[in-house]
Formats: sequence, structure tokens, C-alpha cells
Amino acid sequence: MFKLILFSMRPLDWTKNLFVFVPLVFSQNLFNIRLFIYALSASLIFCLASSSIYITNDIKDRDEDKAHPIKANRPVASQSLSAKNAAAAALILHAGCLILSWFISPGFMLIVVLYLLLHILYSFFLKKVVVLDVMVIAAGLVLRVLAGSAAIRIETCPWILLCTAQIAFFFALTKRRQEAIA
Repeated sequence: MFKLILFSMRPLDWTKNLFVFVPLVFSQNLFNIRLFIYALSASLIFCLASSSIYITNDIKDRDEDKAHPIKANRPVASQSLSAKNAAAAALILHAGCLILSWFISPGFMLIVVLYLLLHILYSFFLKKVVVLDVMVIAAGLVLRVLAGSAAIRIETCPWILLCTAQIAFFFALTKRRQEAIA
């Protein structure tokens, strides 16, 4: 069951959490070991947060995913992982990332809470609204940059946020376009 939960956590998608390191790099603190550890911890917490959302989304969409040629192989859709066990894993991940985020800073925890709430709303409501769908995907990357700033306790540069938002919109629109033509 552990392998099925790990697969449902989608570790290949964790690369998005590297956006947490953007403030560390652009503040020229990449080689500050203490700040690097904070940023690394923040990135790992976002891996837990995003994984909890992936599992929540898989539970919510399991009936639709059964009919999809690729998503039907996901553990929840294929019923190799029960929705009950997946929900327990998602709740543990939700709680774990919230508890761990408090140890980084209250500001960081607030951003994690916003990320979780936004993506839960996305899973249940917003992904069906075309423009909001893309905006939420983009906001997820921008929140990671803000979280990186909160983790290392530096002010976020507006230019970095603007550039991140543009890159995020490009990624989100490209993803949706690929799904539309597939």
C-alpha cells in the first residue's frame, strides 16, 4: 500500500517545488547553509502539501479518471488503492505539512494554508471554470515563491513575482492547450 500512496503523491511533479528556492537564489544567499536548510525544508513541506492535493484530487475525480486512458492507471482510479486509504493518507499529509510549516514560521504556514485552501477549491469547483483554472495553477507557483521568501525571512522582490507569474501562466496555458489537442 505504501508504494501505491507514494505513486499517488506524484513525486515526478515535485519539481514545481523548486520555485521555493527562487528567493534564495536571487537574494544571493544560495551558499548560506542556514538559509539553504530553511528553503530545502520549505520545499519538502510543499512536496507534502502538493501531494496531499494530488491525492485529494484523485479521490474526487476517481470516476472520471476511470474512463481516461492514462489517469485510469492511477491507484485510486484503478481501485488498487481504496478511496478510504487514500483519504487517510491525504489527511495525514495535510496535517503533517501544516504542523511542519509552523516550525519554519507563522508567515510560511499562512502561505501553506492558502495554497491548500486554494487547491482544494480548485479540485472541487474551480478547475471547471476555464480562466480560473489557469489562474489557480499560476497562483500555485507564485505562492511557492512567496513561501520561499517567508521561509528565509526576506522581502519578496515584485519583479520576481511578476516573472514567476508570467512563467506560471505560460506553463498553465501550455498544459491546457496540450490537453485540448490530445
